[in-house]
Amino acid sequence: MGSLDSEMGSLGSEMGSVGGYKSSVRGAEILDLERVSVDSERRLVIFSGGTAFNSCARLMREESLLKVSYVLPVSDDGGSTSEIIKCLGGPAVGDIRSRCVQLSDDTDTETLAVREILGHRLSSDSQQTAEDEWHSVLDGSHKLWTAVAKPYRETILAFLEHFRFQLRDKQFDFRNGSVGNFFLSGARCFFKSLEAATLILSRVLKMDEGVRVLPAISTEKRVSLVAELENGTLLHGQNLISHPGGKTEESKLQTLPSKIRRIFYNGAERYPEPNPAVVDSLVSSDSIIYSMGSLFTSIAPTLALRGVGDIISEKAVSKILILNATLDRETRWSYGEMKASDVVLAISEVLTEAMVCQKRAYSPQDFVTTMIVPEGGEIEVDFDRLAQLGITDIVPVPTILEGERVLYNEEHLVECLRELTKI
Repeated sequence: MGSLDSEMGSLGSEMGSVGGYKSSVRGAEILDLERVSVDSERRLVIFSGGTAFNSCARLMREESLLKVSYVLPVSDDGGSTSEIIKCLGGPAVGDIRSRCVQLSDDTDTETLAVREILGHRLSSDSQQTAEDEWHSVLDGSHKLWTAVAKPYRETILAFLEHFRFQLRDKQFDFRNGSVGNFFLSGARCFFKSLEAATLILSRVLKMDEGVRVLPAISTEKRVSLVAELENGTLLHGQNLISHPGGKTEESKLQTLPSKIRRIFYNGAERYPEPNPAVVDSLVSSDSIIYSMGSLFTSIAPTLALRGVGDIISEKAVSKILILNATLDRETRWSYGEMKASDVVLAISEVLTEAMVCQKRAYSPQDFVTTMIVPEGGEIEVDFDRLAQLGITDIVPVPTILEGERVLYNEEHLVECLRELTKI
């Protein structure tokens, strides 16, 4: 592995462009689809949460002629992320950190050591135990620093120290805190830009140059979701919508009193403008993938953005929806559950509602051309209804059992994506 200086030598010029984009969606004007140059590399945009697609993302790193932009939400308000937001405000960084760590280089001992410390969580035993461990991280005595070279150690510690400085005079619960979240938050506060902080994290983790992890929204403000149920109830915040009792299987299976009608952002703009880097990636994409994950709190927040539906609807590329293998709190309610066609409609509706200029009547097949479904999955695949919606390209993928849970066979899923996107 090269030195930090060589890895980050061009960082200054790169960061000159971070946050310096001009918004590509204004009024009825959509970014010119002809202005992006074409080359031999395949370009994918994957709308994803921070967990469900992680293993597949690592498998896809092996593709050399592939550029992937992962678009992730910044609206989580649970776990250690909620503690950071409570004290420092700003967008949630947990999903960004999770995907970057999964995409880090794993070819040598030093890089693995960097990945390990940025993927580490402090003790959850007690506040005092967690604070003691946090201090050992800051003073460099923690055992996880052993294999980390000095340039990387000093870079990571600088942003951790800045995070500590931001917390002065604040009561912060360090239990189960993520060191990677602390690093990313420290960098965000320093640069006043989550995009710049993500770029620093990608360099420290030595991510492949062809891979980008993009916050769905470019903002330094706190971002919060609202779910409107069909019975008129409003649920505020991702945690309350998805797992009010914590991120456990039992919590996810607590049923909602009514079906989720729609999801939007809390604030003056229900459908804010997307990160311009997301727009650029969409315009130049050869395939678009909606990953498996929490439908309304992971995938929908990356789509409920002004003008994203306009661009996707006009792209003549494969648009692949990966159906979840299991039902959860968001797709099951007290008197029913979603079918595959309902998932397609939910994706279509959120993209249509956030459109800038509805030039015509749109159908679900403008947004989804292909659906990948898990063999033996919990969500019913209603073929007749899908055909009525124009979705006839339905591809089954083998699954495995983990206890009683049905999961995709990730190798088969990635191979299926290779074939469908012609990688």
